[in-house]
Amino acid sequence: MWRRAVVCMLVVVVTVVQGSENRSCVSKCHSKEYPQCGIWLHRDNIKEVSGIYLLGEGGVNFTCTVNSLPKPATIDWLFRSDYENEWRTVRCSSMLTSKHCRLNAIGEHQVTSQCLLKTEKLLQSGAYRCSARLPDARPSTEVNANELAVSPDAVVKVFGIESLTLVAQDLSYNGMGSVTVRTCGNPKPDVVWVNTRDDTAVQAGQTNGRLSALPLQAVSMREDGSRQGPAETQPYCYLAKLFISRVGAHDHQFLITVSNQANTKYQHLQLDISNVPRSSPHVQPILAVISFTSLLSIAFRAINF
Repeated sequence: MWRRAVVCMLVVVVTVVQGSENRSCVSKCHSKEYPQCGIWLHRDNIKEVSGIYLLGEGGVNFTCTVNSLPKPATIDWLFRSDYENEWRTVRCSSMLTSKHCRLNAIGEHQVTSQCLLKTEKLLQSGAYRCSARLPDARPSTEVNANELAVSPDAVVKVFGIESLTLVAQDLSYNGMGSVTVRTCGNPKPDVVWVNTRDDTAVQAGQTNGRLSALPLQAVSMREDGSRQGPAETQPYCYLAKLFISRVGAHDHQFLITVSNQANTKYQHLQLDISNVPRSSPHVQPILAVISFTSLLSIAFRAINF
């Protein structure tokens, strides 16, 4: 199911407090007796917002509400990508936080946090959760169960094609040539190369005449930029490489199509070919026709004269 929403570009944080931040937002509680100090997840919309979102065309609106004693809780939104093990704080496109002090007879406080996240990167695919803690809670490694409340995980997938760029080209007239482009897409995209001169097309992993396209390869990068040692795969990004046998002067223009379930992108490539003779083979027939036509015209005039 595709999800779309109108999302604000600016990062906006709004806090609404009902009741004062002094005595009215501090209640009495006990560690073992009633009412007991602690924090409890009241409700969330995690199940409802889990799903697929289009890149650049939608947003996820997370909501989480917690009750707590003796003070209102602090709510954070956490994210773990499909390619990482650690959780990190989410930078919401806009966020609204509301506090209700002394909500009931025992003096519970209620905090609701709404995080609106614009889906603008494929790397936003992953798990999201609401994490709430008491203001005076100890570090997370030492926190007690009654000092922390965590929601279930929302699974979000961002689909689309993020980029398409020319990486390298090596084309020498009448020799073997190659062109490499880099594209990022989720799900993994299909790539088609088209020679705009003769409309010869070839798909990644196939061969058609002089054109051979390798299967897509995952992009790998090393932190130090060296070519040796272990490399990490860059999520959702691939290299597409085209080989051209007997490069001709007309092989300087290609149309590349990148498509997946979510989107299709086209890009015209204007390539540079080295060592092209001034009178290349694909031009000579035209010159021959012009020369032959000129000779006929001269001969016709001579006969009439």
